[in-house]
Amino acid sequence: MGLPIRIVVHDADVQDRDGIAILLKNVRQRYRRLKHLWVDGGYRGPRVQETAMREKLRIEVVEKKEGQKGFAVLPRRWVVERSFAWLQPARRLDKDHEILHATGATWIAMRFVKIITNRTK
Repeated sequence: MGLPIRIVVHDADVQDRDGIAILLKNVRQRYRRLKHLWVDGGYRGPRVQETAMREKLRIEVVEKKEGQKGFAVLPRRWVVERSFAWLQPARRLDKDHEILHATGATWIAMRFVKIITNRTK
């Protein structure tokens, strides 16, 4: 459905491949059926694979085909991009106004609550 199961906001100097350990820490305890993740090219590397093994998850990197030039639709990538697009109408999220990471994560969660609420009307 493209809805987040967990939201983590961290400093901009933390790379995706390093932040995945924070994001997925103990995620299988709450979401036992979660087995497979599709991620973009920023999640390549040994730390990602270590995290995947520890959390017993299969991580598949969705990236351009070798030698590809120009635009091409990538499988599963549209789910992530669509989810980010859903955040765009929330003016508060257009810039980083928050001092605390938890506040930013809360505003993102509130936007997705509004999306879910609008679907159930």
